[in-house]
Amino acid sequence: MIWLWLIIVALVHSKIELEIEGHGCSGGWARNLPTKRYYNKIIKFLVGKELTTYHVFLVTHIILLFHGYFLFRQWSIPNECYVLSLIVWYLLIEDFGWFILNKKIGFKGLFKTKISWHKRIWLYLPVSYWWSMILGTGLLLLSKI
Repeated sequence: MIWLWLIIVALVHSKIELEIEGHGCSGGWARNLPTKRYYNKIIKFLVGKELTTYHVFLVTHIILLFHGYFLFRQWSIPNECYVLSLIVWYLLIEDFGWFILNKKIGFKGLFKTKISWHKRIWLYLPVSYWWSMILGTGLLLLSKI
C-alpha cells in the first residue's frame, strides 16, 4: 500500500512541478525560474548539471517530510535505509512523471526527445535513473536485514 501511495504522491508532485516550471524541455530544471544557480567541479561530478536553490529546497523539503516517519517509529539503521529507499524511489518516480505527464513530451516523447539536462543515456533512460533504481533497491534490501 505504501508503494501505491508513493507513486500517487510522486505523480501529483510531478504535476505541481510542471505547473511551476512549465511544459516542454525549455522550462525543465527550473530553467525559466528566478532562482540562484550553482555550478562547480563538485556539483558537476555529483549532479552532472547546475544546482538551483529551488531544487535544494525542494529536495530538503522531501527529505524532512519522509523523515517524519520517525515521529511514529524508533530510529534504527534498517528504518533509515527504508526511509532513504522511499526518498530515492519517490524522486525517481517524480522525475519520470515530469516527462510522461508533460503534454509536450509524454511517454513516447521521453524516448525520442533530447533532454538537455540528461546528458548520459543508457538503454533509453538517463543513467541517473539506473543508479537511482540500484540505490533505491539496495537501500530497501538493507532495510530488511
